[in-house]
Amino acid sequence: MRKLLLVCLLSVSAPAFAEYSSTLTMTSNYIWRGLSFSSGGAPDAASGSPVLQGSFDYAHSSGFGLSLFAGNTDTYNFSTSTVEKDTEAEINGTYTYNLNDEVSMGLHLFWFNYLRNSSNNSVDYGGFLRWKMIRFDFSYIPDYFGTESSDTYVRLTGTHQLSEKMGLIAHLGSSSFGNESKVGYKNYLDHRLGVYYTVAPFTVETAYSDTDRKDLTNQKLNDKAVTISLSATFQ
Repeated sequence: MRKLLLVCLLSVSAPAFAEYSSTLTMTSNYIWRGLSFSSGGAPDAASGSPVLQGSFDYAHSSGFGLSLFAGNTDTYNFSTSTVEKDTEAEINGTYTYNLNDEVSMGLHLFWFNYLRNSSNNSVDYGGFLRWKMIRFDFSYIPDYFGTESSDTYVRLTGTHQLSEKMGLIAHLGSSSFGNESKVGYKNYLDHRLGVYYTVAPFTVETAYSDTDRKDLTNQKLNDKAVTISLSATFQ
């Protein structure tokens, strides 16, 4: 499937419109689906440390896109049962179809790679449906970061413009695992509320996130975190 997306992307005729951009982001805590991936394995997500991330993105007028991403992260070393500092590298293929200015839909294929612990490499298949400022995303990971369990994730996101440069963004997500015992915790919900301010090419955002995640003994895990991020996008 990954090869099919890349072949379709590269086979688009040259005269069509294409756009390139790059983004550099510094964030105080790497939060993904409500979990901290920069806390060094600490049980408190708020203890996450700053990370640097960057991406190079290609968007074609046909709707196909390609993104290359790299950044700091934590990964689990299954041979030593420890959390280690690592580098995450992604190759992401997307396709977006705009029905009109208010409605669009699309598909994605995300390929996560880890330089230190390659056993965590994973592929994420999914898509989205957007209506105005509301977006529904869904994804499926057959092998959730080396745990030998699948993961199905759905998320509802809404944005609201407060002014030309400032806005609010909130989401509610749900993670469902094929085998909770392999992952080490139960299915959970995550939520996030953030406010952002943009002065091109910079965007600063602060957000609060949390989950209702519990371990296999039904003990609540602390995923509360407040993050601040600064990003710069160049085209």
